[in-house]
Amino acid sequence: MCALNEWEIGGVQKPHLDTYSTIQLKHDTKEETPSREWTVILYLNDEFGGGRTYFPDQDNYTHEPTAGEGILFQGIYHSHGVTPVRRCSRHTISMWFSTDPNLMLTDARTDRLDVDQLMIRDEDQPFPT
Repeated sequence: MCALNEWEIGGVQKPHLDTYSTIQLKHDTKEETPSREWTVILYLNDEFGGGRTYFPDQDNYTHEPTAGEGILFQGIYHSHGVTPVRRCSRHTISMWFSTDPNLMLTDARTDRLDVDQLMIRDEDQPFPT
C-alpha cells in the first residue's frame, strides 16, 4: 500500500505508530495483526523548510531528507511524526509492508469499482450485486 503526499505549509503530524490502513479500519479488521509492519518514506523534494521526520522514542532523532532518498523503519514499533512545514510544500511517497502473506494486498484484478482490496482478498466475502 502506498500514498503520494503533499504536505503544504503548516502541515504537521503528531507522533504515532503505523498500524492499520484506512481500508482495514473501514472493514473493522483491527483484531488482526496490523498490516503496516514496515514503513518507507521516499522524499521527492528537499527545498521545503521544516517538515522533518522525527522519532521521539529514539532520542528524538530527526531525519534530514535529501530529494530522491528514503528511510525504512518498523513503523509499527517506532513512534514517528513530522515537524511543521514552514517553507514550500513537502512531497513524499509513503509505503507500508507486511511480512505476513495473509495481510498482503492481492494481485487479483476486477472491473468492479465498488470493491476494495480486502473485499477482493477475502474470498468468503460476497460482493454486493
